[in-house]
Amino acid sequence: MGSVHGVILSNGIKVYGVSIILGATDQTTSDSQGYYSFNNIKAKTYQIKISKAGYVPILKNITIRGEDNLVKDFEIIKIAAPVVYTGSILNVTQTSVNVKGNITSLGSGYPGIVEYGHCWSTTAMPTINNSKTELGTPNSIGEYQSSIAGLEGNTQYYVRAYIKIGTVVFYGNEFEFNTKAYPPKIINFNPKFGPIGTRVEITGNHFSTTISENTVKFGDFTAEIESATENVLVVKVPYVYMAQKLNITVTIEDSTDATNDFFDIWFPWLQKSNQSSKTFDAASFVMDGFGFVIGSNSLYMLKYNPIYDSWENNLSLPENSGKKPFAFNSGSKVFALLETSFWEYNTLTNIWTKRKNFTGSLQTDRRYNFNFSLNGKLYIGNCYKTYELWEYDIVTDLWKRKADFIGNFDNNNPVWGNYTFALGQKCFLGISQTAFGINTLWEYNSTQDTWISRTPIPSNAYNLYASFIINDEAYVGLGQNFEWGDGYVSNTLWKYKHVTDEWIKLQNSPINMSVYTSFSVNNKGYVLPIYTKFNTKLNNVWEFDPYRN
Repeated sequence: MGSVHGVILSNGIKVYGVSIILGATDQTTSDSQGYYSFNNIKAKTYQIKISKAGYVPILKNITIRGEDNLVKDFEIIKIAAPVVYTGSILNVTQTSVNVKGNITSLGSGYPGIVEYGHCWSTTAMPTINNSKTELGTPNSIGEYQSSIAGLEGNTQYYVRAYIKIGTVVFYGNEFEFNTKAYPPKIINFNPKFGPIGTRVEITGNHFSTTISENTVKFGDFTAEIESATENVLVVKVPYVYMAQKLNITVTIEDSTDATNDFFDIWFPWLQKSNQSSKTFDAASFVMDGFGFVIGSNSLYMLKYNPIYDSWENNLSLPENSGKKPFAFNSGSKVFALLETSFWEYNTLTNIWTKRKNFTGSLQTDRRYNFNFSLNGKLYIGNCYKTYELWEYDIVTDLWKRKADFIGNFDNNNPVWGNYTFALGQKCFLGISQTAFGINTLWEYNSTQDTWISRTPIPSNAYNLYASFIINDEAYVGLGQNFEWGDGYVSNTLWKYKHVTDEWIKLQNSPINMSVYTSFSVNNKGYVLPIYTKFNTKLNNVWEFDPYRN
């Protein structure tokens, strides 16, 4: 009979709790010092099996002879998984990418050939059953790199580093990346012209279906994208401050394509030449395609030619215009209430003829008076403290009192500014009550001699408005306001549709303006400003073309 004993080691360290089976029946476990023993064993060859969880098992044959006291130590290998990390993403193109990896441990205890590389897919957590690189057997730990090709452009991918030992695969952390989009290509766009806000359809190739990934510009102005497919972008012409012809560009990532043709952006506002003079509380009228302006406290009248954008300023008045003159158009006739008298003006002969003087009473401060023309009759009235309205009959040369204005504005309910216009068979008087743009609008029916309230302008201005008529629609706006951010001057213009009693906002003027008079000639409005922001003086004339709004 013999014996066998020894120590179980792993990397030179004694291992306890190891199962040792000798033959078919004898079994023991290594103690705290890694020691094991089998005694009184018959002499023969035995199979010994050594195992412990986390270690590579050992299966060997040993032979016991007679009275042998065999000493047999065993070295077991601790099982350790390899460690690999997915590294940085480099050199991304439309179809390829380079991906780093880093093996920090090759592991131990796993049988089989070692392979490594990267695997990728368009779905998360890719495996080697998806696409992969095969870089052979690693010689050592450290960084490595895979070159991946054959990808689709503008696509999201997921990638992981891997090590395969035999049939067991170990994966690194997951990264995701997007291949670059193919460069956009513009083929055409329609329409080729239009105002701000026009919808433009751009056709081409390789647009992103994600709106935010496309950038469309008209020149330097970024457009709003309403919808996007791979071949069509629908955009809105952005706000510009003047009429311009601009290229359209589409940018995706760092690739840009531009149109060869220009988009003609219509803009309703056009700066004209400087005024020859200006004043508060002016009156204006239009005749024979010319605009005429009568300034306050003046002996001369100005004449504007919109075709040549020129001024004539030597037209004499029959008397001083006074603090606030009033002018009226009625068909081919022109009338003006100056400082003391009422006059008719012949634009062809430049002759003034005195007519029946106004028989009513005006406010001492004429800014609280208003006037308009309708159906061959002229009207002038008061809107603050006293409310009388008078009608002048051109044929009979007589004044007649009509229904008083019903606004009832007084010291407790003051008037800060007003404007007037006539549309259809009605006259309209707009009034602002405070510097905070609390507005009202009143309609006068000359046939019924009645006043009613209408929808007020939604402007925050309270004085020095522009007001003119084009094609039986009123255009009102601009003026002084009480907004510090606007410089206390508005840049908004509104169109009033009297049939539906609604106001429609138009394109803002390029600069904020308070206005001393305005008029329309040949379906275009002309605005004569006096101040822009923070009381900075203005000398130019601005043309407004509603067709290009």
